[in-house]
Amino acid sequence: MYDGTCYKIINGKYYECKLEGGEEYFTNIYLGQPYEADANQYAYEQVKKICGDSDELRKLYEFWMPGQPVPDDIYDSIYALIDEKIQMKD
Repeated sequence: MYDGTCYKIINGKYYECKLEGGEEYFTNIYLGQPYEADANQYAYEQVKKICGDSDELRKLYEFWMPGQPVPDDIYDSIYALIDEKIQMKD
């Protein structure tokens, strides 16, 4: 999704569409998805338990967390737009 390319699976078939926007916007959207943020938080906590906390680990963690929280309504509108674009292709 970093360049706006999105995929959706419908009945086992992949569909592709392209959204407008810049790389920074889509990077923040990608990293802010709840499953991504949760996975990165979990990985950080696990590594911290094993190796201890450090400046380098915190910098890595901050790199993989979204720069700004993304509200749920933004995700709702993005997913709706993907659905709309995919339907237009069929």
